[in-house]
Amino acid sequence: MQNKYLQLPLQLNELLNGGRLSRIHVKDSIKQHIWLLVNTYQGEHSHKPAYGFPLWEQTLRINPNSQLLKSHIELSLQQYLTQFETRMHQFNIAVSFENENHITISLKGCTVYCNQEFNIDYQLLVHPLLYK
Repeated sequence: MQNKYLQLPLQLNELLNGGRLSRIHVKDSIKQHIWLLVNTYQGEHSHKPAYGFPLWEQTLRINPNSQLLKSHIELSLQQYLTQFETRMHQFNIAVSFENENHITISLKGCTVYCNQEFNIDYQLLVHPLLYK
């Protein structure tokens, strides 16, 4: 499959100097997009207010019961991936807590275009004051 997706962050100085922007494979583009989705507050982008992950706003209101928080993250991510990442299907999400400051999100899925399976692991650092 041809690499047709742009690598983030965009290197606009390359483009302005007559170069070309770096291209990546669809699986790498999906990984970048999910990372961007998970690290974006809802409402941060005015063109798409629903874009973003609700974890950053709702952890302040959730009792840090790990099972409740894990299931909330898994269900929210499932919902937002279905809504915003249409290049992936058949995904399975697992959330774990390394300690009180780290959340690990493991994601298994398949690309829609070539049905290739892939795994993604994200480590999120959460400020301890969110849980106090």
